Amino acid sequence: MLPTHFRLVRYGSYPPKRGTLCVVNDDVAYLFITGFMPEFGTYPGLHIPMPAQIKSQDVLDLTKAAMDIFGLTRVNWNTASMTVGQPVTLSFARKIKGIMAKFGDKPGLPASFRFYI
Repeated sequence: MLPTHFRLVRYGSYPPKRGTLCVVNDDVAYLFITGFMPEFGTYPGLHIPMPAQIKSQDVLDLTKAAMDIFGLTRVNWNTASMTVGQPVTLSFARKIKGIMAKFGDKPGLPASFRFYI
């Protein structure tokens, strides 16, 4: 899953619906993790939604992969935001990576990721 400059325009005043999947070919698709939310009748974000690119060199069911990724975007119960731009597993992993980078290679510090989640 990579950030991208891909945009999708739909007829009307709002961006594509949250959860929209645009499959380009067998190995590339774009998933709108943020977007228009019919439940609220609006788009609660501040900027034009930037979809996540799902790309695989292996045989992969892009629709199934998109459903799994989309399901992880609302797992973070520590926020009330409905416009989380990435799965919680990725955002937490990046935060832990930043913490571990500050410590460097100090002896006695557990290096395993499992100690920090």
